[in-house]
Amino acid sequence: MVGCMLIYFGASMHGLAYAAWGAEVVRTYHGRSRIAGFRHGAGLLGVLLSASVPAIASLYGHGIDRFTIAISGIVVIIALPLTVIAALRFVPDAHDNLPQTAEVPMRRALVEAWRNRPFRIACAALTSLSIGSGIGNACLVFFISSYVGAPELIGPIIFASTISVLIAVPVWIRISRSIGKHRSVALSLFLALTCGGIGVSLLGPGDGWLLFALLVANGALSAGFYVLPVGIIGDIIDYDALKAGRQRSGLYFGIMALANQAAPAIAIGTALPLLDSFGFKPSGANNAEALNALRMMFCFAPLPFIAIAAFLMYRFPLDARRHGIIRRRLDGRSHAPDPTG
Repeated sequence: MVGCMLIYFGASMHGLAYAAWGAEVVRTYHGRSRIAGFRHGAGLLGVLLSASVPAIASLYGHGIDRFTIAISGIVVIIALPLTVIAALRFVPDAHDNLPQTAEVPMRRALVEAWRNRPFRIACAALTSLSIGSGIGNACLVFFISSYVGAPELIGPIIFASTISVLIAVPVWIRISRSIGKHRSVALSLFLALTCGGIGVSLLGPGDGWLLFALLVANGALSAGFYVLPVGIIGDIIDYDALKAGRQRSGLYFGIMALANQAAPAIAIGTALPLLDSFGFKPSGANNAEALNALRMMFCFAPLPFIAIAAFLMYRFPLDARRHGIIRRRLDGRSHAPDPTG
């Protein structure tokens, strides 16, 4: 238990700093989309590589046992320092020469963040999206195995969907250059809502391979809202820096990280007890009422949350033109003499 706590604590420290750093490495509107795409693609490749460890171990007669976990740990112990050193060595820091001001108390900083209208909209949209996605993810395995009746397709669906997201990332980056990041996120959400919710709801028991096709297509459609919001948060931080005179990437990414952790917990803590109240059993036979409740929960319960997120992102106020104005003003400050120097 203590080991798990330390792992999650360290991962949270690393993940928060890593996310905030990505918003500062590149300052342009479309450049942030490109960086987010590369980072998300690299993360997916890492997931696939990590999944290969138990797959290779299984060839030698090992399941998810002490040996497999030990090999995974050794891989992390070797790879993590090498990648961190490479990042520190080859990725430069970027600083805005903003006037130095006294530290703001946390309560005041949170109030100022709440008054940031673009951040309120993005935070509400991404929290709503996380709740909707959390409900779907909580029910995915049950829907495949119990409703469609194809438990053997769980692994292939997850693997192929991950690959489809990876392939679609460059496509969504190109789309964002044409219509903007926030509209691309809204479009991605609308298409995923149609395919992953309404389309899947038309399937029935025995339609395992049709479900496979729809969920793989849905992975490609979902790549837009997986990748682009990170760049949008970076634009919001620039807006805050212009107003407040301080660069507070950690504050905004920290609030988003907290919301993104809490929202899935709310989703899972609501969806699974509701399924249980309708008599659904993860293992064993289920009657028609329980299976229909599972279908409704998986296909339709996420839709209002995803629709709200799509609407909010479509109405998001910062586009390439407005961010360009903000960036020029910040760059003007950066080239001004530093009053503390």
